[in-house]
Amino acid sequence: MTEAHPSGFTVVGNHLAQHRGLSCLAIGLAVHIQSLRDGSPVDIRSLTERFPEGRDRFAAASASWRGTAIWNGAGNGSPTAPGPP
Repeated sequence: MTEAHPSGFTVVGNHLAQHRGLSCLAIGLAVHIQSLRDGSPVDIRSLTERFPEGRDRFAAASASWRGTAIWNGAGNGSPTAPGPP
């Protein structure tokens, strides 16, 4: 865990990793989305095809992001992974 990785990694800020207002699922989901390539689909359907958690759990996790700096939806109900800042 402490080895340097020259490529293929995502930096996760402590503000997300230690966010007291989010569940472990919401944090993990946000980290997964941050790790995706720009434009990757991250809608509920795509997530349920990728992970065993169901639609309701992903919907609740993503709903908990609203009103936080984590939410970066596209505004059309089908958000995509954000590109680098």
